[in-house]
Formats: sequence, structure tokens, C-alpha cells
Amino acid sequence: KRGKIIYANQAALRSSGYTEKELFNQSIIRFLTPVSRKRALRALKQEFLGQAQPEMEIAFKAKNGDIRTLKVAAGSAPIHLEGKLVGIMICASDITEIKKVSEKLRESELRFRSLWENAPVAYHILDTKGIIKDVNNTEAMMLGYSREELIGRPIFDFILPEQREEAKKRFEMKISGQSVPKAEKRIYLRKDGTRIIVDINDVLERDVKGRIVGIRTAMIDITERKKAEEKIKEQNEIISQITENLDEITFLQDVKTREVIYLSSS
Repeated sequence: KRGKIIYANQAALRSSGYTEKELFNQSIIRFLTPVSRKRALRALKQEFLGQAQPEMEIAFKAKNGDIRTLKVAAGSAPIHLEGKLVGIMICASDITEIKKVSEKLRESELRFRSLWENAPVAYHILDTKGIIKDVNNTEAMMLGYSREELIGRPIFDFILPEQREEAKKRFEMKISGQSVPKAEKRIYLRKDGTRIIVDINDVLERDVKGRIVGIRTAMIDITERKKAEEKIKEQNEIISQITENLDEITFLQDVKTREVIYLSSS
């Protein structure tokens, strides 16, 4: 009842780095971190009163100075001598390495999430029905919605109405595993009603068995680029028409805007 160690198996010795002789008759509290001491003392008291405690984690200091983490199983096995409760047997697993791996995975997930959320490219994830499962902040800002307003809605709701049926057919082909060429001039509607032209790149999402479970999409707003291309095309058509009717032409063109700033003929 004083929390002294009367037996430790080989697993406990390997984990702690102590010998059986070094642990014998020592209080378990001596090896615990300050935070774990309070938790362990409370649990031991309850166990000796016959009240089984739930599974818990405690930290202890190994002989080499390392802080190890133990997952203590729920409850304990009572030890009786001549009908009296003289001790309890506690089962625990050293989960230190598992905790380290889990922490690294958590940190990795946080870094990935930050990259996803703040990437310069818009991203969304769709299920097999075209419903938005997740979307990054970049896309939400690009479309003028909050993430909450986008998640759970069909992606087709945000495509120009005249393009929706064709977009649905293309989506169904992709989900079925068919190869589909890139859509030309896909137009999305922002919350304020304005239109943007986007360049789209898709990647199929698969589960561990290789089955298609959705699509990951990256989008770039190319509205201004398309406007510039259309303007250049219009100017080239004008120049082409003029050249067909004139014998000789002299013109100056702005190298940045590609606009014709002077034109003469002879």
C-alpha cells in the first residue's frame, strides 16, 4: 500500500534500464515525473480501495535520464496474503517510441495542412459524386466564399450553367477511369456573380485497394491571361485584314501591351 516495487519483469527492466535489485523495495513514485506522480498516487489509492482505474499514461525517468511513457492498463490484479490485500499487480506497455512516431506524424500532417491551406494554387477534393470534401483557403478566396460555404456542395454549382452538363459528363468519365483531355476555357462563377477562367489539373484519389474514391483538383485563375490573349488575337486579325488590302504597311507596336500605336501605308 506504500507503492513499493516488489517485482518487475524483464520488459520493465529493459524499459527502465535498472536491475531488479535496484528497483526492489523502491517506491514507484520515485521514478515518475512530477505530473505523473499526482496521477499515479491518486490511481494507486483508488486501486487499493477496490476501485478499478481506467487506462492511463504516465511518464517515468529511466536510469539513463530518458523520459519514457507507459500506457498503464485499466484496473489491476490484487495480491492477497492470508486473506489480506498486500499489493496489486499493474500491467503497462512502454509506448515511448510509438508516441515519438505519432508526434512526428502529427507535425508532418500540420506542415502538410499549412501547405495545403496557403498554397498559391487553388485545391479541392471531390468524392465520386462531385461533392466537395475539402477545399483550401486559396480557392475559397478565389471564388469569394468561405470554406464552410463550399464544403458539402457539388462542384458543378460553381461552374457556368452553360458548361455544367459537359462538366458532369467529363467528371463521370474521369471517375470511371477513362482518359479525358483537359477542358478548354472552363468558367467558374464567383459569389458576386463575376466570371473567372481557370486552368484545371486533376489527379484521381484511390483507397488502399486501388479503387477510385474521388478526385483532387488544382486550379489556376487565368482570366487576365485569356483576356490578353484575346486582345492580341483581335489585333492580329485587324492587322491581317489591313495587310490584305494594302501594298505596304509600316507600324509600331508596344512591346509590353502588344498594341499598335502607329500605322501608315504607301
